[in-house]
Amino acid sequence: MREQRKEIITNEILYWKANKMLPPHYCDYLLALYNEGEAVNENPRSSEHLAERAFNRSSSNFFSIIIIWLALISLVVFNFTELSIILQTAFLSIFVVFLLIQGLKRKTNKWVRHIAIITAVFILLLQSLQTWESYFSDNLPLLFFTIGIQCVVWMVMGWKYKLSYLSAGGFLGMAVLMISIYQYS
Repeated sequence: MREQRKEIITNEILYWKANKMLPPHYCDYLLALYNEGEAVNENPRSSEHLAERAFNRSSSNFFSIIIIWLALISLVVFNFTELSIILQTAFLSIFVVFLLIQGLKRKTNKWVRHIAIITAVFILLLQSLQTWESYFSDNLPLLFFTIGIQCVVWMVMGWKYKLSYLSAGGFLGMAVLMISIYQYS
């Protein structure tokens, strides 16, 4: 067997053993078979593992930079452009969908994941407030309804994905909303 192929197979079997994808005695048998009885270094710091960690780290850093850029671009779109509200909504909706997909489905660094989710929900909240201000500024009950729906969505997302800060933000938002409704009624 060529050395490179043998090393790839050995690393794969070690990965199976470390992640308990096969029973350890099966993995030991396969290691002995492919290495022709030679001892195997089961050190997880092999070059492939280090390369994989470096790739994950660089991917996480790249995603962090994308989140920062999206947040800055959305700030510019909100405050410094004369785009129509429909175009702003479409533009920022793409950002929100991207951030939520990346934050909820992609396995990244924990803090990067949470920053993506927080950024997405705040962009959505600000866009809802701007839409209300542009079209329905005289209809206060609609504002309360919009904020209430968003708080409920935050609570459900927090419960479903086990994100306590979203649940807490939803509950806190509902409390502030109830006080505001009482005050303005």
